Amino acid sequence: MYRIFQRERLFRRYLITAVGATNSPNSFLNPTLNSYYHVLLQQQLLAGFGFGTEPALLQDCKEHQKISDEAFKLQVISTVTQIANMYWDLVARMKTNR
Repeated sequence: MYRIFQRERLFRRYLITAVGATNSPNSFLNPTLNSYYHVLLQQQLLAGFGFGTEPALLQDCKEHQKISDEAFKLQVISTVTQIANMYWDLVARMKTNR
């Protein structure tokens, strides 16, 4: 089984903390503590999509498709041949029984 579409995942996380202090008498919160947490999850669903991706793999898939088509045609021909032979065997038996 071939995978034409390659899945790429990106996971990042950041924790940023900043501490500040002021000597102003009008400041209500002294010192200040600011924290920021960032999570990034990215998945490229169609990574590797297009005509330039794995030409040898695409050619291989086309060849497998041709082989499958020929095998199906051969199966149909042999089935029809078996049915025709069964019919003519039935006709020959009916003639001999008369």
